[in-house]
Amino acid sequence: MFSRSILVAVVGWFQVLTGIAAVASVYILYQNFFDAQAVLQTVLNIPLEESLPFYQLLLLIFGLFWILSGFSLIQEWREGTP
Repeated sequence: MFSRSILVAVVGWFQVLTGIAAVASVYILYQNFFDAQAVLQTVLNIPLEESLPFYQLLLLIFGLFWILSGFSLIQEWREGTP
């Protein structure tokens, strides 16, 4: 039971950190910090003018889902429910 509790905590924190990274990358792409849009367009070799908002929306949705899911796992770990 103790190992399951630790696994839930680790997975929960990993999901929260992954979600924060996804939302931060959406913000970096939106504000074009570090000329991120040009770098991404060079690496992916696709025109981002029409596809970038779609990718940002997907990253934002999945990032928020990961954050909520991770917090749910952390809450389960803190309450000690099996």
